[in-house]
Amino acid sequence: RQAAAGLMNELQTHPTTSGTATSLTRLGATLQVYFHLGELPDASWKAISSALAMTEKASSQLFHPTALKKMREAAQAEAKALAEEESTKNKEGKSADGDSKGKPTESRLDTRQRKKQYESTYQRLYHRKLREKRAAAASKWSTSISDAASRVWNLHRVLARRNDPVTRKNFLAVVSESSVPKEFGGAEGRLLEVQHRNMGGDDSRSGKMALNKANFSLFSLFWVQMSIGLGGRIQRLLKYDNGTLEGDVAALYPAVRSASLSMVSELYDIMQMGLSSSDAGDASMSGITSSMMVSSSSGGVMGGSAGLEDAVFLGG
Repeated sequence: RQAAAGLMNELQTHPTTSGTATSLTRLGATLQVYFHLGELPDASWKAISSALAMTEKASSQLFHPTALKKMREAAQAEAKALAEEESTKNKEGKSADGDSKGKPTESRLDTRQRKKQYESTYQRLYHRKLREKRAAAASKWSTSISDAASRVWNLHRVLARRNDPVTRKNFLAVVSESSVPKEFGGAEGRLLEVQHRNMGGDDSRSGKMALNKANFSLFSLFWVQMSIGLGGRIQRLLKYDNGTLEGDVAALYPAVRSASLSMVSELYDIMQMGLSSSDAGDASMSGITSSMMVSSSSGGVMGGSAGLEDAVFLGG
């Protein structure tokens, strides 16, 4: 048990190698050990919870009042230093030009003009630096989200493909028979609503249903729960201090949108490459990748620019 736990932890903390054939084979062997111990569902949910915690930490480091304040302060400090440097160079150049012609520099560029020029230079540099800070922070955030999502995807993929050689039980089916942890309750509710609507029912009865075992997806539960948490965090940030940070949040959106679209596209490609021909008819695999790319009208989650504005992403 300790060896299996150690290997599971190793595979879950090394995202750069967790998708290789060797690591997936080792993951399958580890899951086999947990299956024999009767702890496969608990081990799987623990791994998913760990990935969710990773995304929550990344989001807390970006969508936080202190983080937004530090971006502004860092941009201001760097812009000020560069503006002063540029102003000094201009002054020295003008001074040399004035001396060569025997005319005082002050007559060419008085104090008011220099101040106006400095402010213009500072504002230009400040906005540029602030855009760079936001882009870097959004990129760091999306990398963490992508790493966590890749781990969950790899785990889901191995569970879906692996069967116990003795009982012939599919590992994902075993996990699907367990109760969904409370921390994924929000995602379960959203997926049940979509499932019920697709069956032609109304949302009032969705709470009495269970997730379709044939389409059970750990990745979907993880992704939707992550998006719900992110949406709630953004909503709280918008309301912080009577909405004083609304402008900062709005200004951060282009960088986050760009990083998110790039991340979703990369994940989509990874997931498509990971699907074998045998997965084509596997109901548990179908619909997982499309859940990331659908539009807001169909309840998409961070799927394209429209998906970034939908109710799930914004926690509505």
